Amino acid sequence: MNNSWFKRVISVVIVTAMVIGTVAFVPATANAQGEFPAHFDVWAYDYMPSICSPQIDTTVHTTEVIKTSNVFKNDSDKPQKLYSVSTKTSAPNSTVDYSIYRVNDNTANPEEGTLLGQFSGTYEYKGFHREKLDGSIVIQPGETISIVAEESAIIDGQKKYGLNVNSGTDEEKSKELDSPCYYVSVVNPGESFYYNAGSWKDWTQVIPAVKASLEDGEHYVIDNFSIKAYVVEANLDNTQTTDTVKVNKAPKTSDNLFRRKR
Repeated sequence: MNNSWFKRVISVVIVTAMVIGTVAFVPATANAQGEFPAHFDVWAYDYMPSICSPQIDTTVHTTEVIKTSNVFKNDSDKPQKLYSVSTKTSAPNSTVDYSIYRVNDNTANPEEGTLLGQFSGTYEYKGFHREKLDGSIVIQPGETISIVAEESAIIDGQKKYGLNVNSGTDEEKSKELDSPCYYVSVVNPGESFYYNAGSWKDWTQVIPAVKASLEDGEHYVIDNFSIKAYVVEANLDNTQTTDTVKVNKAPKTSDNLFRRKR
């Protein structure tokens, strides 16, 4: 694999304090009966613990358009309403443009499908951020969705696109650094995708280039992206449940997409 395109935009910083937190689910605003969703699920792939020091803050900033995406399948036997989504930004004052698609199983392009919704969020601080939706996006059993995140910020006077790469040291490197713990990740094909130079690549195909761009890269562990989907079981005949999960409702559009004005 030609790794030059990735080497142009990657920068690595060793961080000596714990900087990565966890995403907490915040219940919806109560409905008129004071009730909240009784159950929710979080669809995510970034299970690698982020509790050790030192950590590797691997960030990418480039004037070329880059995007990240996670693809999730509803493996349950019940329809699920997409309650909120979250991601992790790489720079202060970043804007993230989110797009949600219904896609085919085993897709190689997370933007190749039916567009279900688009919205944006701007965040003062870098790190984890969650956006509540209106509950209008429903994922039927067996259906697959993709969540695409395009992060941008003004850096050194230029608009640059960015992402965080979740990474850490393996057992051998952690012992060398006298770290109390080490990292292990599991990244499978078809889970996460990376857009660069006009095309999408499965993240498992890009990880070797990431490691090759790092000094002692063979001793670094790379995880999935921190894009998550928060879902609640959709009882389509239960208006009480519908009222509960529809929060921060944005105006519907003539093409029936969920959109939020900036």
